[in-house]
Amino acid sequence: MEKSKTTLLTQLISRGIIFLLFFLSLFVALPSFVIYLLLLFIIVNVVFGFINKKRNIFPNLVLFGLALLLLVFLIEYIATILGTIISFLHLLFFFLYYLKGGEETEKKKKPEKEEKKK
Repeated sequence: MEKSKTTLLTQLISRGIIFLLFFLSLFVALPSFVIYLLLLFIIVNVVFGFINKKRNIFPNLVLFGLALLLLVFLIEYIATILGTIISFLHLLFFFLYYLKGGEETEKKKKPEKEEKKK
């Protein structure tokens, strides 16, 4: 599939929701169904990452693990702080990628000089 602005925007929105849910969990204990929604949005982010050929699987796996740790009583606050930081950076880098128009930042090769034949 070819990536388009709508799929990039959808992935940006899903990353924004992931960040907002982690940020909200800093102040309020999230009910379990909201944590399940968070896990669903992380899976959606992975799927759109494959569609857009922007596969950041490692941060998504870390966020998935931290979201699962939100269900554990004493570890949830540490998981919330780490999840908020990682999801913010994940959102920020993708937002910059979206502003560039979804173009990969590859080093452009210098064109080879054509030799003039005498």
